[in-house]
Amino acid sequence: MNASDLIANEFLTRHTASTNALLLAEISANHQGSIDNAKQLIMQAKSAGADAVKLQTYTPDELVLQAANCVVEQQGSPWIGRNLWELYEEGRTPYAWHYELFQYAASIGIPIFSSPFGEESLDLLEELNCPLYKIASIETSDPFLVKEIASKNKPVIVSTGTSTLDEIAMIVEMIRSLNDKTITILKCQTQYPAMINRSGVSDITRLIDLFPDCHIGFSDHCESISASIEAIRLGATVIERHFCGDTVGGLDDQFSSSTTEFSILKQFIDDNLHIKEEARCWPHDGSLFSKHKPLGREGRRSLWFARDLASGHIIGVEDIVCRRPMKGLPCFEYDTIVGKILKQSVQAGIAVQKDFFKQRGD
Repeated sequence: MNASDLIANEFLTRHTASTNALLLAEISANHQGSIDNAKQLIMQAKSAGADAVKLQTYTPDELVLQAANCVVEQQGSPWIGRNLWELYEEGRTPYAWHYELFQYAASIGIPIFSSPFGEESLDLLEELNCPLYKIASIETSDPFLVKEIASKNKPVIVSTGTSTLDEIAMIVEMIRSLNDKTITILKCQTQYPAMINRSGVSDITRLIDLFPDCHIGFSDHCESISASIEAIRLGATVIERHFCGDTVGGLDDQFSSSTTEFSILKQFIDDNLHIKEEARCWPHDGSLFSKHKPLGREGRRSLWFARDLASGHIIGVEDIVCRRPMKGLPCFEYDTIVGKILKQSVQAGIAVQKDFFKQRGD
């Protein structure tokens, strides 16, 4: 097994275990037509904490007919009015780069995979032993391509920006009929950039309920990482963000994350895991205090003697106070201590303990 396979297997093992959300860096067209830029983006994604980088593998002819002269019509798109074939030609990652980029990613120790957009691009990725595939939102409408990808029996990530719930169920069933590997469903909006109030991130919990045998994640096309953070909070186990690193000017940079922003998102993912792990340390009833003492509890107030008192003294309200730290009895036992009789002398500044007092029968 070569280094690339080892890296991919480690990534797939983590994904299957799903102990923490995986962060995927979508390079897309942000390489700006330069293989050196593509390598820089891969390196910067790794330094920012990405768990894997993703390419898009296609030729324009796999996506659109040049003769159709179709243009981008989506209002608000940074590419509105542009000829689709020409846009895809500018943004594609050339086939000739793929071997070198896969080798480079392996050499620095980060998994790499891609979205194929046709049989030709899928064949290329198979030659490169691509460890898993993503089916882009629009391509889920092509059952022939979905089945072809599923037939490779590798883990599949399905983006659902253009799919209804019934269509998602149909796609999952289609993949399952040909493939026994992990399926991940990504909630997303096929809008570039996506509006934060229409990100659909709240659907994460519903997808988790409806597809318990799949991993559920979020493909984020918003300009900020706020929706990704909410997706993690709601239980997403995969986050995909377009990544522009330290450069600007790429076709996708309006809805891509810089190295700094990506690092912040990675830190949130790591912190969220620790929060979930530590949550069980906070007891919900007194029976758990002996096993899991809440963090910081020792800094709370407790009962202390306010002055010197002799043995046999009957405790009055002026004799004890509530002060930090928690060395004595809890303050909520104040009323039970007032009226008790000391069986020993005490000094001011001593924390109140239960065995300082006479008990019934003493």
